[in-house]
Amino acid sequence: MKRRVPIIRLKLVVRNDDERLGKEKLQTLADELGVYFDTEPSGTWVEVEYLPVEQYAENRFELPEETKTTLVYVLKHHLPAEEEVAQEAMDLARIVSKRLQRPRRNTHIFYEPPGKGRIAFGGRLVR
Repeated sequence: MKRRVPIIRLKLVVRNDDERLGKEKLQTLADELGVYFDTEPSGTWVEVEYLPVEQYAENRFELPEETKTTLVYVLKHHLPAEEEVAQEAMDLARIVSKRLQRPRRNTHIFYEPPGKGRIAFGGRLVR
C-alpha cells in the first residue's frame, strides 16, 4: 500500500553559495526519500531553504568551520507510534546527511503536528 504525501523541509545553515544544493542533488534526495517512504511518483515533496551562518547562533558556542547544521522538518498525515518515529528519525538523519554530505551529528529532525484536518491540497482539506 502506498502512503500519503510526506513533505520534507530542509533548512541548511550555509557559509557561502558553494554549499547550496543543485537541482540534481535535491532530486536524488527526493527520489531516495520517496523510496524510503514508499510513495507514488510525486508523493514525497522536498524543499530547501538556506540560512546564512550569520543568521544562526547557539548560546555560548561559536560554530566551528566544519559544522554544517541541517534542520529537517517532517510533515506527515499522521504520526506513527513513538518507536517508529525514533527509527524513522535515525534513518532520515542517515539518508539526508549522506546524500547532502553534511555531518549526521549536525542533522536534526523535527516532526510537525500531523497534517490531517489542517492542510488542504488544491483547496481540498486532508481528512
